[in-house]
Amino acid sequence: MPKISLGNPKLHRPKAGDEPFLPSGKPRSEARLDMVYRTLGTYALAYKEAADCIIRCALRRRAVYPDREVLPAAFLYRHYLELKLKEIICRGQRLCGGNASLPAGHELLSLWKRARPFLEELWPEQDRMALAVVENCVTRFDQVDRLSQDFRYPTDRKGSETLRSLARVDIRNLKRVMAGVAGFLDGCVDGIDYLNSNQP
Repeated sequence: MPKISLGNPKLHRPKAGDEPFLPSGKPRSEARLDMVYRTLGTYALAYKEAADCIIRCALRRRAVYPDREVLPAAFLYRHYLELKLKEIICRGQRLCGGNASLPAGHELLSLWKRARPFLEELWPEQDRMALAVVENCVTRFDQVDRLSQDFRYPTDRKGSETLRSLARVDIRNLKRVMAGVAGFLDGCVDGIDYLNSNQP
C-alpha cells in the first residue's frame, strides 16, 4: 500500500508529548485560571473582549473581507448577552430576597423578559430609550440565533442552512452596538451590586 502524506510537511505537526494545558511560567503567555475571579460577569466580559479582539484584527487586515471572522465574533457577543442576562437575573433575585438560581436555557428573549422587570423595578426612572435599544439588540440576536447554534454550525439539526436571514453584517457597527449594550448592562449589574452591598 502506498504511503500517503498527511498534510503539508511545512506546517506544524503533532509531536509526542504534546499537552494543550501546560503552564509556562511566562507572564505574557500563561493564563492564571487559579487567580481569575470566576463569576458570570467575568466569563461574560471574557467573551465580549475576545469578540472585540477578533473584530479589531479583522479590521486591521483591510484588504480581506471579514466573512469568517463574523461567525466567532457574533457567537461570542451572543454568549456575552446570555451570561450577562443570567447574571442580572441571579443578582436581581438575591436583591429581592429570592433564591439566586442560575436560569436554564439559551433563548435570549426569554432571559431578557426575566431580567428587564428587575431593572424597571429597581430604577423606575430608567432611560426608556436605552432599554428599548437593548431589547431590540437582544431580540435581533434571538431571531438570528435562538438556541446558540446558528453561529456555530452551517446547518441545524434538521439539515437546514443556518443564518439565512443574514446576508451582510458590518462588523465595525456590530462592535459599536455591542459596546453600547455592554456599557448599559454592565452598569445595571454594578447598580444591583451596590444595592445588594447596602442592604440592611
